[in-house]
Amino acid sequence: MAWIGFCAPLPDWKQKNLRRASVVARCSISGDDGLDRNRRFLLRSTGLLPFLALPGGSFAGEITEQTIVGKIETEGWSRTNNYRLNSEDVFYPEWMAGIWSSASMLTGVESPAGETVFGPPGSLDNARKGIGNSIKYDVRFRRKAGNIVSDRPYNVTQISRAIMGKDSVLSVVDNYANVNRLRLELLPSASGGISFIVDIRVLGRQVEPSLDGKSFCCSELINQTVTPVADGPSRSAPLVKDVETATCYRYISDDHLVASMKNSVFFPRGDPKSNAVQGRPIDVRTYQIEYNKIRGL
Repeated sequence: MAWIGFCAPLPDWKQKNLRRASVVARCSISGDDGLDRNRRFLLRSTGLLPFLALPGGSFAGEITEQTIVGKIETEGWSRTNNYRLNSEDVFYPEWMAGIWSSASMLTGVESPAGETVFGPPGSLDNARKGIGNSIKYDVRFRRKAGNIVSDRPYNVTQISRAIMGKDSVLSVVDNYANVNRLRLELLPSASGGISFIVDIRVLGRQVEPSLDGKSFCCSELINQTVTPVADGPSRSAPLVKDVETATCYRYISDDHLVASMKNSVFFPRGDPKSNAVQGRPIDVRTYQIEYNKIRGL
């Protein structure tokens, strides 16, 4: 992902014992799944925002559970093993260049590894209450060395503010020379004053061409570590997850795009908890997104 898009499931806060935080995995683009929106955290530098059932999509090759289109359209839950860092970034088509107003709607929530690892009792039902809800924010795709890439710092800032509050982003450290790493410091408005360091590392990416030039599919696998910045009894251990985001975009007109995405959260490879759930994802969410252009490059 170089961050066309990445999903960062962040902490779900519960105030108890003098602001002691309980951190559990989440990844919700809706920001409103039956709980207060400030308790649902997501980071997504939206390059991987998408839409199910691509109208008129025409893709090269056979559609299987290992293809990006197949990952979105099928119910295969197994962790993909064919990710490689075989390109320096995700390069988008020219028709994605510019600044876009996006509206992302949550369309489904699943827990293939079982409800008990999804979160505290009732978490899955609460998450599903957000199906059909949307969140709006701006995204930008810029030009770099002649290619169109996701503007990660800008996109991360916009989505974080939309979900966690307008003052939630304390810093975004983007290594321009290495698009596979990103560090954020966040202060969610409902965190009781505790901030978080979020380290994101891209493990691999895939891109699939279309036959008609009006569709674009990409997928990235990232490793994410969320560390609370707190001392004493309020400090929780870092939360580490692998996140796979598969997205397909479709050109409708120069000013209008649609996309569909499937976002899957896993325990990291090698973690005993991953073996216990046989490598299945603990949180899978699907989205439909519409983009309307604000202005071009």
